[in-house]
Amino acid sequence: MFTEEEWARIEEETTLKPGDLPFKEPPPNSPEHSYVDLSRDVGYFRRVEGFGKTALLVVEQALAGELSTSDIDSMGLAALYSFRHYLELALKSLVSSVRLLNEDRTAIRPRHFLMELWVECRDVLAGRGVETESLDKAEACIRQFNDADRGSFRFRYPEDTDSTVNFKCIDLSNLRIVMKRLMAQLDGWETGVDELANQRREALEYEAEYRYE
Repeated sequence: MFTEEEWARIEEETTLKPGDLPFKEPPPNSPEHSYVDLSRDVGYFRRVEGFGKTALLVVEQALAGELSTSDIDSMGLAALYSFRHYLELALKSLVSSVRLLNEDRTAIRPRHFLMELWVECRDVLAGRGVETESLDKAEACIRQFNDADRGSFRFRYPEDTDSTVNFKCIDLSNLRIVMKRLMAQLDGWETGVDELANQRREALEYEAEYRYE
């Protein structure tokens, strides 16, 4: 049995009140860690990285014993989706930089196939001197996510409509280690290619300006 005070607290936490809305401006002088600043420019790739970091937080909570078994199973599925979504957006960001570097303005198709994106990235990275061994290791990780959830449905809904990977359980400790390494690798490649693409764009702008002087 709950006390009257406990019932009041439960009602306060579980009953919507008039005027309740999910989004509202924070009170004046709120500490920075208490709100999300949507106007702050943290860069596209940092926003993409947020999906991976959010998934890592769930995995780390589970490994620290802070989640129940049922929460691990449900939140773990959400973490797997967030990891996959991170990979998709990270690869699309890398493809955008690759196309800019090659003066290709073709828009990225609104598709979810990781290997389709990776193949385009790999060719350019290989041409820029990235070691084959490093590319092979990254590809093995991306391919496993692609095979487990080809169309981004299995972890999201979840629906196993087109998966060729069947694991009964997934080792969270291994997942954390591997994803940290893969995220660092993709971050480094994106930074390098993006810098080259910006240099190329600046060179073209300079040439165009000089041509018409």
